[in-house]
Amino acid sequence: MPVENIRDVAQVAQAINGVLAPAIMISASALIILALQAKYSQLIDRLRGLNEERRRLRDSETRSEQRFANVIAQIEAILLRARFVRNSIMSLYLAITLFVLSSIVIGIRLTLGIKIPISPSLIIFMIGMVAVFIGVLYALRDIGSAYKVARLEIRGVKELKKEN
Repeated sequence: MPVENIRDVAQVAQAINGVLAPAIMISASALIILALQAKYSQLIDRLRGLNEERRRLRDSETRSEQRFANVIAQIEAILLRARFVRNSIMSLYLAITLFVLSSIVIGIRLTLGIKIPISPSLIIFMIGMVAVFIGVLYALRDIGSAYKVARLEIRGVKELKKEN
């Protein structure tokens, strides 16, 4: 095998390796987004249900003030959770955008022979990793908030039992 062909193979392997890390991060971020969007949808559905209950309680002449206050508290807590999940999703979409941009810069550099220093693609990739980190932090905040909503619901059930 001529030496030139070995160099060509090495350059192709280098190009594939250079684009592989952003592609893996794109896939990983997309999987996290998939789970978060399902959670976001559930939170929005729960908000709609609680808001409907709030309207019924507000218009009822025999409403339980404790239950009404509990529903309001749950709505506020779930809105906070929805904000955390939304921010997490947005951060992860930003990360995917940055990973795609990083891949494009690497691809331009390797395939077109344009002399772009490696640092811009690395910087873009690292900013994408920071965006993933921020998205995970928001997801962790949501997990912490989930317990509060569950406690509110349990408290509301206990209060209803006391009234009856």
